[in-house]
Amino acid sequence: MGELLGVRERAERRRAELRARLDRVRAAVAGRDRPRVGAIEWLDPLWPAGHWVPEQITAAGGIPLLAAPGEHTKPATWEAVRAARPDAVLVLPCGFAPERTLREAASPTGLPGVGGAAGRAGRAGAGPRRAVVLQPAGAPRGAGRGGAGAGPARGGGR
Repeated sequence: MGELLGVRERAERRRAELRARLDRVRAAVAGRDRPRVGAIEWLDPLWPAGHWVPEQITAAGGIPLLAAPGEHTKPATWEAVRAARPDAVLVLPCGFAPERTLREAASPTGLPGVGGAAGRAGRAGAGPRRAVVLQPAGAPRGAGRGGAGAGPARGGGR
């Protein structure tokens, strides 16, 4: 793409920077417990995050539950989220600031049917970007703290 746009060297540098960043993330989570992560792209209707999000979860040390890499998902139910038994649920609606996501979700227990998954602990956290992380009771240490962009050492961005 960089060559087509006449910025081949710039594109190659950026690709190398991004690969190095991913390598640092993978190294930071190597050997840690791998939390089971459900990722929600939209709240109404409830829509699991697919496409590249499962790959991001894996790179950050998690186990994606609701979609496979590259999958084009379909609407789901909170019952399906609960049945997947996530350690953390990422709520990351496109274009929403964390404050809006928290407001629309009201609280982890305010999300329909989430009480048996993440809502039973009643904890939510918003990261500096667009994700809100809900952490169920008994989740592994480090799962669900922070938010997207918080970094793998804090459990965010999974």
